[in-house]
Amino acid sequence: MSNSTLLIDLPSGIPVEEYLARIRKSGANPPWRLALTHIGEDPLRGTSPLRRTSAYDRKEKRWYRSETPQELDPIVPKIKDFLKAGITDIFATPMVRKRLLSLLPELTSSFVKSMSRVTSLDDAGRSVEFLIFDEAIESGAGAVYLKKEKVLFGGPLVLNGIRVSPVGRDTVAWIQALKQLQDLKPLRVVPGFGSWSGEGIIGRLLSLTLELRDQLAHGIAEGFSLAEMQDRVRIPYRLLYWTTHTRPRKEEIAHVYQELTVPESPFYGEPPKSSDSRPHALVLIGDSPHPPAPIEEALRRVFEATGVIPHFTVDVEALAAENLSRVQLLVMLRDGRQVERKGAGRVPLRSMVDPLHGNIKTWMTLDQEEAIVNFVQSGGAFLNLHNSLGLYPPNGPYLNLVGGRYIGHGPFERFRIEVVDPNHPITRGVKDFTTADEQHTPVLYDESQVHMILESRMDNGTVVPAGWVREVGRGKVCHLASGHPREPLFHPMYQRLMANAVTWCLARP
Repeated sequence: MSNSTLLIDLPSGIPVEEYLARIRKSGANPPWRLALTHIGEDPLRGTSPLRRTSAYDRKEKRWYRSETPQELDPIVPKIKDFLKAGITDIFATPMVRKRLLSLLPELTSSFVKSMSRVTSLDDAGRSVEFLIFDEAIESGAGAVYLKKEKVLFGGPLVLNGIRVSPVGRDTVAWIQALKQLQDLKPLRVVPGFGSWSGEGIIGRLLSLTLELRDQLAHGIAEGFSLAEMQDRVRIPYRLLYWTTHTRPRKEEIAHVYQELTVPESPFYGEPPKSSDSRPHALVLIGDSPHPPAPIEEALRRVFEATGVIPHFTVDVEALAAENLSRVQLLVMLRDGRQVERKGAGRVPLRSMVDPLHGNIKTWMTLDQEEAIVNFVQSGGAFLNLHNSLGLYPPNGPYLNLVGGRYIGHGPFERFRIEVVDPNHPITRGVKDFTTADEQHTPVLYDESQVHMILESRMDNGTVVPAGWVREVGRGKVCHLASGHPREPLFHPMYQRLMANAVTWCLARP
């Protein structure tokens, strides 16, 4: 900097005195200022007894596999050595600052400066940004970006090693943080742990973390237990630098599995506040033929367009009266069928007879059916998408609420969605469109109890209902039949239909 030298994070494997001597030799002199993106342990070398680490025998001049975890550089002595060297102040994230003050009570709160979301440390000729991501890592996390040089010090958010290491992280917040760092387009990335690299290191971390979450989300939606998923998850070779490490560790899978299931799902510790004027939605997605990831991507666009705060879940247990009481909108895209999987702690599934598939098991309990009905009758909004009429108890409270049931679909091919009522708010701005999808052929229980807004037409002349609405008690229900592959989910007309449906269901002008 113009009047000081900004030091970023603690040196590793070298005494502070030697570290500062090297800095002086480079021409950078006191006063020293220290920016801490973290003061945690290296997850790639950490002291967990679950990890065996490589160690170097200096005498024998060889590497070997050690059953004893490597000792990490102690934090407190290094900070004390910096203080002796005359550091003038320390910059840290709020969580890192709190931890540092607890480790070193002799530090004054004014000496350790807490950064806000994005704090500029600019001076003449140099622009430095300190970014805060405490929500991503339980011990706190920040990053430092040199704007002119396009050099990013990624702190604990960025790892350069053979594993993702999600333990101790909120993976949703971590993914968002990595996307924000990627948007900076750095030319050089200095990770908190591991060797420095180019921008690609961030994209690789993103791909690996998303792949792990996507596989677990789909498995949970299908009904697999944690033990089953710990045996099933594999990372594709195309995402790996080191092809022998295709299976994440059991504790890593368990961490993400816990994030995606009840009780952490659907609100992840932050349920909607009664004082929040924005509408919130409970969004249950995914089943065996419908991976959750593309559904969530498509629906996020709808919620962004309508100003609704979504709470996505793939865990059917999240569909409960208590959770519904916290939101104004329920959105579903999944069928009712579940393959019964046996094992300790597994709750027996409900048996039912489906007119098309015979004897099957369903995850939806009678309590859940009644919870949805009560939610709508009390003024709640329900957007029922694609196969959410399928494989649920026939003539039960749930399907009676929606007004019909699924009886199958034709081959996957292109057909036309036609607007039946162009004057309805849901079809406002929507023109007839063609898409490649499954043409579901639902049967209405009572045509006089629904208002038809869409039909689908195959080339062979088959015409069936493709969308309807009804009002029940003080609430509203809309069913839209499209949405199996990506094409219809992201089609501009279907995106508009879903956005209009959200607005109508919520009775918003």
